[in-house]
Amino acid sequence: MKKTIYLLILFMSIVLSSFAQDKYEKIESAKIAYLTKKIDLTPMQAEDFWPLYNEYSKKRRELHREKRHLKKSTEAEQDDTRLLEMMNRIEEINQMELNLDKSYRKRFLLILSPQQVMALYQGERDFRKMIREKIKQRR
Repeated sequence: MKKTIYLLILFMSIVLSSFAQDKYEKIESAKIAYLTKKIDLTPMQAEDFWPLYNEYSKKRRELHREKRHLKKSTEAEQDDTRLLEMMNRIEEINQMELNLDKSYRKRFLLILSPQQVMALYQGERDFRKMIREKIKQRR
């Protein structure tokens, strides 16, 4: 049964990557396949986990975008008052990220075992590292 699921996910990621013109979609497909294998999801877990994870990822990406935008804005900013406001907002976003992680970790634990949640976090770090290394190799 597990082999069937892995083959299906692998097939889906290949099909999706062949149709996807956007690099982001290709990376997301590869990430799904990688994390599914890394955390050893059962079909029932996958059904509940992926919608929740996608919701979490979307919120996390929005916070990261806002923080990156603010950090880029601070590079050109000369006004001290405005810089302090921006730094305060970055701190608020950091706190929001922490709260988001805490909230979703609790929700993930309703679906996954603690070992699987730890494997998820490690898998995310490993996947990002792998992507960074591939980008460096291509340059």
